[in-house]
Amino acid sequence: MNSGMKKNENLLTIAFFLPLFFLFFIVTGCSSLSQKSPSPEQAAALLDKDASLFLSIPVKANKVLATDLVAAMVNDISEKQAQQLVSSLENVYASVTQKSNTPTYRLSATGKFPVVSMGALFTKANGWNVSTYKASRLYTYYSRENTDLKICLPNSRTVFTSSEIRSMIDDYDARKTVVEKNIPAWITQPGDDILFYMPAPQNLIKKILGTEITFGIVNAYGSLALVSSQTNDYSICLDLQLGDKRFLKSAVVFIGIAAKKMNAEVDQLDDDTIQISGLTVSESNILKWCTAMNMNL
Repeated sequence: MNSGMKKNENLLTIAFFLPLFFLFFIVTGCSSLSQKSPSPEQAAALLDKDASLFLSIPVKANKVLATDLVAAMVNDISEKQAQQLVSSLENVYASVTQKSNTPTYRLSATGKFPVVSMGALFTKANGWNVSTYKASRLYTYYSRENTDLKICLPNSRTVFTSSEIRSMIDDYDARKTVVEKNIPAWITQPGDDILFYMPAPQNLIKKILGTEITFGIVNAYGSLALVSSQTNDYSICLDLQLGDKRFLKSAVVFIGIAAKKMNAEVDQLDDDTIQISGLTVSESNILKWCTAMNMNL
């Protein structure tokens, strides 16, 4: 990473992990909680339907990667603190939206968050401002002067953060579903894989295959599956959907040539979808992608 991109200046860091880092101080191994975690459909419905990237991470199944991501992307956090933070999380859902060349983030996480301890942390003395917003009931949210992100813990099993916190509160309050929000249900599937979805994914494909793709790919559905707990390597599977079926055969040949150089396989799933599979990526490369990502999605 160059000198102009210090760890705490990375937009991914600020949006995805810094708000959760503050939660570490209130996550203290609380006793059993009566509330149930929201369903994946409920948690993912808080994301922005117009996002250019949707992501879901089952934290327990990817604990080492999640811990190393926090340690790599958050300044002044020890490995032990990162482990404690990650141990409080169950599932993380995130979206990134490009608005006027400025990325906007939404993050929704499920886990165990002792809400009764919030008052001791989110105080003016600790740099927090406390605000309220009226939906069907009154919600409290918290903000800081050094970021436009705001954080809300509506119950002991849910936390979400964004600069658009009131819109997220409205979605939470209305108990909207991914179907109502038109958010891809792909990222809500049960399992241990990290799932992501991107419309217009040309830049992502270029990062993975190292070449430009000009065949009008309109959607990308991807997964990262842990293949070795010893080396913490992951296998990428990517389904690419074309907007024009006439380009399918040419796209299979072109993408196949690029994929072969990386020992990956290319298959035609149906009359408009190509699948790239068998590409193994190390955790260190995933960390590099995340910490150096310029977010020009």
